[in-house]
Amino acid sequence: MREVITMTLKAQKRAKILEMVKNKKIKQKDAAIILGICRRQLIRIFKEYLSKGDEALNHKLIGKPGNHRISSDIKEKIMQIVRNNYKGFKPTFIAEKLYEEHHIKIGASTLRLWMMETGLWKKIRKTAKHRTRRPRKSILEK
Repeated sequence: MREVITMTLKAQKRAKILEMVKNKKIKQKDAAIILGICRRQLIRIFKEYLSKGDEALNHKLIGKPGNHRISSDIKEKIMQIVRNNYKGFKPTFIAEKLYEEHHIKIGASTLRLWMMETGLWKKIRKTAKHRTRRPRKSILEK
């Protein structure tokens, strides 16, 4: 049974063009122009495509956590501090206090996302302030 591979549109386009290169329907030079890469890069990608198939065209970090992601145990520790000490405060203030008192440096936007996940913060949409329009002067008045 064949394994199902999820591919982006970019990877699908590359696969189609590399298959044409493999079947010698187009030249490598033309394929490189179509894909918007240099010939050397095309040769490198093509070699990997021949050895690994469609899987070679996908990004290697798909389905894995990002390299700069904060680990879940640190996240849980921070959220515990927020729940116990700073319930009801805004994320920017909490981020400042975490740095000052607990020596934990974290971005306010990251903290806001985490607080929204746990239900400690709700997305607040600002309502536009009503502005009364001034009465217009008539054309005949001067």
